[in-house]
Amino acid sequence: MNGSADTLSRLLPSAAPSDADLAAWEKLPREEQLQRLQSQLIHRDCSVPSSASMADIRDRARAAAKLDRG
Repeated sequence: MNGSADTLSRLLPSAAPSDADLAAWEKLPREEQLQRLQSQLIHRDCSVPSSASMADIRDRARAAAKLDRG
C-alpha cells in the first residue's frame, strides 16, 4: 500500500477486505462509514434481482479478492 490517504479515498465496504482496508475503515468516523455504506446500497446494482444468496456473493467476492492478491 502506498499510503493511507489512497486507501481511505477508495475504501468501500468489502466482503473480503485486506488488513490495511480493515484498519483504514476502523479509523473512519462512524458517520463516514454510514455514508459509504449507504452510497453502496443506493447503487443501481442493488436494485437488480438476483438468484444469488448472500453467501454466494460473499464467496465470489472472496475468490476474486484472492485472485487479485495473488
